Amino acid sequence: MMSGSSRSERVYEALLCAYPKDFRAAYGPQMVQVFGDLCRAQRERTGLIGLALLWVRTVLDLLRTAASERTRTASGATFVLPVAGSPRMVRWGGAAAIVGSVFSLVATALTVSSVAYLKEPIPNALWAYQDGGSGYSPFIVLVHPIVSELLGTLAVLLFVTAFIGLYALVSRRSGGTALFGGLLMCVGFAMTVVFAASNAYRMAVIFDGRFGQIGTDPLMVVADLALPAFLGGALLLSFAAARTRALGAWSMLPLLLMFAGTVLRLVLIRSGLPVQHLPNAVQEGAVTLLLVHTPELVTNTGWVLLGWVMWRRSGEVPVDEGTPAAVPQGGGTQE
Repeated sequence: MMSGSSRSERVYEALLCAYPKDFRAAYGPQMVQVFGDLCRAQRERTGLIGLALLWVRTVLDLLRTAASERTRTASGATFVLPVAGSPRMVRWGGAAAIVGSVFSLVATALTVSSVAYLKEPIPNALWAYQDGGSGYSPFIVLVHPIVSELLGTLAVLLFVTAFIGLYALVSRRSGGTALFGGLLMCVGFAMTVVFAASNAYRMAVIFDGRFGQIGTDPLMVVADLALPAFLGGALLLSFAAARTRALGAWSMLPLLLMFAGTVLRLVLIRSGLPVQHLPNAVQEGAVTLLLVHTPELVTNTGWVLLGWVMWRRSGEVPVDEGTPAAVPQGGGTQE
């Protein structure tokens, strides 16, 4: 569309895909040009901070107006994401939920086995290994925590993908609830990708023995931003799935198990059990260790059940139920 555009203009141009194709063709070039002028003026006046604030306002306004434009153009359509109603995305989401739960359980098992072998917190073992005072195997001290950390991050990415698949399932049955839930999940997915790259960098630093540089990674703040987006999107999509019974007779059970696991984890934390301090749990015996990881077992059971139901329901995604009125159905009028 534009030649020699700045980086901000190119990114903004890519974000315009949220608008309908006809709208982009008519107004896209002008919007990109105006935004580029605003960026240059804002940066000259207030620097990078002002430019960042402009981006925040612009993205929020873009999401709002794009949703409104697609709704108006499609005469009642309530989705902006291209995966809406896609049986393939529902299947991928179901598979992602199952594989993500497996990754999560394997990561937990690796962490527990490492701590059980080391009998001390992993960071302490890492420092001892760096100082040459550790008799532990490098595999236990380095590879185990690194692999478990990366598997855990991949599990989060797969869980977000699963909820995007759930959006694809409920989008044609629900209105704005599914729309905003899906948008939050996409934002969470993008932030989790950034966090995954940051996490890979931190693990490389650990493996290289440069422990003093672990705290210098500024991208770690993205994890704090991704969590509210993920939780908000999950709640909205869970509500939409329960209200529309998009998962059939199983509408509530997978979501209830996932919710119960989260609540149980919070209860255990408040009760004083060492949910976040595995070495203490290992030293206190197998019973305590089982209690500590009961929330994860419950939550992952919910993920597996959700993935199985979504996989089965992917072949039953209706073509005509909830189809936007802008899509003709044999010449008939759809309410």
